[in-house]
Amino acid sequence: MTPAPGRSLKQRLTQKLTFPALALLAVVLTVGVPGQRRPPPTAPLRPAAERPLMADLTLSALSGPSWTLSRHRGRVVLLNYWATWCPPCQAEAPALVRIARDYQGKGLDVAGVSVDQDAMNSVPSFVAEYRVPYPILLSGPPAPGGPVRALPTTFLIDRQGRVADVTVGALDEPSLRCALERLLHEPSGD
Repeated sequence: MTPAPGRSLKQRLTQKLTFPALALLAVVLTVGVPGQRRPPPTAPLRPAAERPLMADLTLSALSGPSWTLSRHRGRVVLLNYWATWCPPCQAEAPALVRIARDYQGKGLDVAGVSVDQDAMNSVPSFVAEYRVPYPILLSGPPAPGGPVRALPTTFLIDRQGRVADVTVGALDEPSLRCALERLLHEPSGD
C-alpha cells in the first residue's frame, strides 16, 4: 500500500483511528458505561385531566372479605391482573411484593387479580412461595375498559379513582416506583 501523497503518517493514523473512536463514543453515549447505573425512566402517566374514571368493581378475595375499588378512594391503587402459569407474572411478583411492603404506609393499596381457572387450588401455593402481602382477588367481570388481553396487566389508579396508567406486560420496577412517587405526591383534590 502506498501512502497518500502529501499526507503525513500522523494524519493517516489520525484518520484511521478517528472512526473507531467516534463509534466507541457513540456506543458509550447511547448505552452508557458498563456497570454504571442509569436513572429510571420517567413514568408515562396520563395527565390528570385526561384520566378516565375507573368503573367500580367488587371482587371476591381468596381469603377474607370481598374487595371493592371504591372503598380505596383517597388512596393510590395498583391493580395487577395475573396468573400462576404466566412466566412474566412470576418474574414481576418479587417486585410487586417489595413495592407493596415499601409503600404500604404511604398511601398505596396493592391488589392482585388472579385469572387462574382453578384459583382456589393453584393460587395459595403461589402466594405462599412469593410471600404476597396484599389481597389476592378472583377475577370476575372483565377489567373496566374491556377485557384484559394479555398477562400481566397492571392498572395504576389515582386517589380520585381515575386510571393514571395501564401497563401490559411485566412491570419495570424503577419505572413503577417513579410513577408511584408521582401519584402519591399529587394533591388529593386534583
